[in-house]
Amino acid sequence: MAVSAHAGGSFQTLEPSTERTIVVPFSALRRFFVRVAVLTAVIGVPATLATFVISNRQTPVYLAEATLLAPTAQSSSSPAFDLLEQPLPSESEPLMPEAYGSALTSFDVLQDAWRRLHPNDGEPTPQQLRGLADSVDFRFDTLRRSTLVVVGAEGSTPVEAIARANSVSEALVAWDDSRARAEAGLLATALQAQLDALEEQLASLRAIGSRANLPQIAGISVLTSSLRQDIAAATAGAVGARGSLEFLRPAPGSTQIEPSPVVDAMIVFVLIAVLVTATLLVRGGLDRKLNGVAALTDFTGLPVLADLTKAPAAATTKRRDFREVHFLKAHVDRLLPEGGDLLVVSLRGDSGVAMVAAALDRLYSDPGSKTMVKAGPPLLSSGDAVESVAFVDAVLLVVGARKTDRSDLSRGLSWLRRAGKPVLGMVATSDAGRLPRGRA
Repeated sequence: MAVSAHAGGSFQTLEPSTERTIVVPFSALRRFFVRVAVLTAVIGVPATLATFVISNRQTPVYLAEATLLAPTAQSSSSPAFDLLEQPLPSESEPLMPEAYGSALTSFDVLQDAWRRLHPNDGEPTPQQLRGLADSVDFRFDTLRRSTLVVVGAEGSTPVEAIARANSVSEALVAWDDSRARAEAGLLATALQAQLDALEEQLASLRAIGSRANLPQIAGISVLTSSLRQDIAAATAGAVGARGSLEFLRPAPGSTQIEPSPVVDAMIVFVLIAVLVTATLLVRGGLDRKLNGVAALTDFTGLPVLADLTKAPAAATTKRRDFREVHFLKAHVDRLLPEGGDLLVVSLRGDSGVAMVAAALDRLYSDPGSKTMVKAGPPLLSSGDAVESVAFVDAVLLVVGARKTDRSDLSRGLSWLRRAGKPVLGMVATSDAGRLPRGRA
């Protein structure tokens, strides 16, 4: 629907067009957002306050984190065995960081951590260990020469969260030390097996009693003596072996992670705003009625020359209606300065058509007036509308502001566009619209 201005006057003409551009005016957007803001405030503020209060009553959850250090390579040189030419296992080889995460939730680590937390409560049940495992978190940060292992634990109080984080971290360090001692013990066991094999060979050579075996017996004796020294060193290393993890920093404090009353309240408020916006959009899409003068202007792009929808008090009704008619005549005079035939029509027989036409006709009944006003048949309910519109110079459309269907108004405007007649504007009426019967 294209709207253009006439060169001689100011009336608007509906030009024939094959397509219609839908333009949403700023006033309509402003009213929409104002409605969204008002409804969101009315619904959202109480809901936000209720959410804040309820969230504060929930059981709080605190998080504490302890930091461990795991080297990526051996940082110290270890003495070598004379026989096997390998380092003394005073420190075990570092594990992959993911392995510590798996060990953190193992039965041995959780049981050790529970005993540290509850030294006088006996052995933990599977449910207690499962609850402890669910409250433990693990993450790591790989640096250039080391890896920071962060062990987090949740608790219902800050003290409980800190105690859990430190106990689980200590249990993980103890597990790593135990792993190192076990590896060192395996090496000592392997050396002892080699020593047993050499002693059996030495006993066999001595049992033969041949002088030719004396050099071999002497070499094996020296080898067994050196091997006994290596076994002693390996055994001593197994006793003092330690893992790769270092307790870098105990949990310094705790942070409340649940509930978050402010965050919960903000989320509820945003969700209500989205819900209100979606509801108004859906309702606007399903509502086929135009309500209000502003909605008529926004939908058609035509000016509302007279608003007769308001219901003033009985004492001022006559005065106000006369004023509205005079304003309407002023618009018609401005839009038709040379005079002409004006047709007042409605979409489906609005009762205000006859009243508007009669009031304007009385105002133009003076001798010498060049403007003729008459009421026409409904555009969408009578076939005589085609003939009536064909013999007039301009059209004034009377529309009910509270009951007009969007599709009816769109079809009526399309019909006027095809007829090629200028539409001066609209007169908005209510279901019980009335105009004065006396002369202005």
